[in-house]
Amino acid sequence: MRKLPRASIAVAAAVLLLSAVLTAAGVKRAPAPDCDRKRAAAELMQVCMDRIRLYKEEAGLTLSEEDIHGTWLIGAPYTMVTTTIGALEAKRTTANPDMAALAVQLLKEAGVGPGDRVGAAFSGSFPGLNLAVLSACQVMEAELVYICSAGASTYGANQPELTFPEMAHRLVEDGILSQDGVAVSMGGDFDCGMEMYPDLRDDILARLKQLGPELIWEEDYAKNLALRRAYYEAEGPIQCFIGVGGSITTLGLAEDQLDCGVTPPYTIQTITKNSGLMELYNAEGLPVIHLLNIKQLAADYGLPYDPQRLPALGESAVYHTAQYPWHWAGGGLAAATMILLSARRRGRGGAALLLSLVLLLAGCGGQGENGAVSSAGPDSPPPAEGYPPELLPGGGAEPADWTLDDFPGVLEERFPGEEDGYPLLEGTELENTVRVLEGAKEGPVLYLVAGVHGDETAGWLAGNLLKQATLKAGRLCILSPANPYGAEHDQRNTRSDRDLNRNFPGDPQGWDAEQLAAAIFEDIRDKSPALVLDLHEARVRQGERDDLGNSVICHSLDGVGDLVLELLVASGEGGLCASPVTLYDSPPPGSVNRTVATELGIPVITVETSRGEPLAQRVRNQLELVEYVLEYYGLR
Repeated sequence: MRKLPRASIAVAAAVLLLSAVLTAAGVKRAPAPDCDRKRAAAELMQVCMDRIRLYKEEAGLTLSEEDIHGTWLIGAPYTMVTTTIGALEAKRTTANPDMAALAVQLLKEAGVGPGDRVGAAFSGSFPGLNLAVLSACQVMEAELVYICSAGASTYGANQPELTFPEMAHRLVEDGILSQDGVAVSMGGDFDCGMEMYPDLRDDILARLKQLGPELIWEEDYAKNLALRRAYYEAEGPIQCFIGVGGSITTLGLAEDQLDCGVTPPYTIQTITKNSGLMELYNAEGLPVIHLLNIKQLAADYGLPYDPQRLPALGESAVYHTAQYPWHWAGGGLAAATMILLSARRRGRGGAALLLSLVLLLAGCGGQGENGAVSSAGPDSPPPAEGYPPELLPGGGAEPADWTLDDFPGVLEERFPGEEDGYPLLEGTELENTVRVLEGAKEGPVLYLVAGVHGDETAGWLAGNLLKQATLKAGRLCILSPANPYGAEHDQRNTRSDRDLNRNFPGDPQGWDAEQLAAAIFEDIRDKSPALVLDLHEARVRQGERDDLGNSVICHSLDGVGDLVLELLVASGEGGLCASPVTLYDSPPPGSVNRTVATELGIPVITVETSRGEPLAQRVRNQLELVEYVLEYYGLR
């Protein structure tokens, strides 16, 4: 067999590459086949938004300063019915009529057509997405059976004067929407709004009872799910289920296993008693639509994330399809094939005739704007400064990115029985050790808890590194990792698959998470520290619910307001961490932060570092923040 000359192979490759470039360069946008339906859904959503503006004005509410597009769907940073933390950017992104066009696209991908029954769970956290689904189903003539909660996260429909169930009901009364909810609930803790201000919660409950849809008030998780399923399936089976927001009945009590957008049937294989409705319906063969990770959802469908200007109706990528000039690709493939066949028969003769294609390809493919050759990639971020160098491998060396292997001493003694410490739950399978650092001078006592979630590696790794620190004054008690089983197995929860950070103040006779929580809570009570530091990591993929980035969380600023303010200023000026730190409130019920602050009156600062950064940077950020606090209290 004749060997192909290298020049012929190179020219054939150049022809293929050039044809690919010409194909990509010639792409044109064309209206999507369902463009008219998407436009109609977006127009209906805009009508709903305009009417909600009137409802809010009648209730005496004003346009939020954060509502830069004047949508009237952005709520307050915090009210007495706020259930959890929410990202303002995500709320502004979804307050866009194009979300209704996206909902049409998602329903189409899920196989929903006219006459199909769709079940949906709405929270008040994303009023824009709720309206989008309502508008899309109405335009598509799908029967929507939905249950809506009154509770909402920050910047959602969290203004107590007008909850989302009330907005939706009035839109039906005014003849704009055709389908009212089949039931309503308070949402929030236990789906009964237990974290809300009692008098305000009772007032909202009284108003909800007057709407018409039945009220769900069931604290038992399994019974609540069964009750909701009875509503969804009362008139027959549903063909698709949609979850908007992050309520416990929708997502479940454990880790969220679903990606954003459409999840095909039978993707979820394992169901537990902690599973929510989305997992249950998917495991039974239904497509489910998960609307929570807004940044990822917008990126997947070409919608702008928190834009400075909302695109005009019909501009967004969701209304269009791409049409490629495939004749370039076909011609290139044919030409490359002929070149190789010719070379195989006659040698190199044909290659020289087409060498100019290589030069042409090099000339048009390697230039940027104004003819400048573009070769440089993005610069690496500068390393953070200010962390305690004596605690890091190599005496403070700056490797590009550490892995766990760069901390051999720490890993080998991950769960040591330190001499300068004391045990918790001694003599049990859950035994752990609190390391105590003492300074030479008198000073305050601080308590550091790290690794409550075992898979948040940078938190407990920084905690273990801090066990090697020296203090000049005061005392530092370090419990790291607080969830040894989780850390050892790189999993969030305890051996019994329970979230330790949802079980405080705990129960000495309960499950392992409850026993650990009780021991930690009582130890903090016994030591009565001036401050508790709680080291965590924020998960990027969870987006709205967990996409906290680099941040600190305080249930109350009493006693630590000046410290937190100085910390935020220092990070904003570039003197602390690699990026500015954000302040959040409303830690979840059952967490170290909320429980210690409310029941013991001891201030707690939770540190979150973003898993979007390398491990090296996350550990640096943890250590820098802790070091800042220790210096503030005079311990370092």
